Amino acid sequence: MSYKKESLSDVQMHCAAMQGDVDILRKILDSGKVHVDSRDKEGTTPLILAAANGNYECVQELLEQGADPTLRRVVRKNELHTYD
Repeated sequence: MSYKKESLSDVQMHCAAMQGDVDILRKILDSGKVHVDSRDKEGTTPLILAAANGNYECVQELLEQGADPTLRRVVRKNELHTYD
């Protein structure tokens, strides 16, 4: 699975969701420059970041803006991982 390169707006939205800054989050979403379910290079969405950091106002805003709550972060394994 590959993801497009993150734009500055993508990065700002992820940071706002992680830090709980709902005003910045709304501003970025309202600009139309970024999709509500944009993913970072690891497949993490703003909704995942907001929820993981307990930023419930951001979670609510993202859901109201159409974020998909069923999306999951992609965990990749490489040859350095050991298996039991």
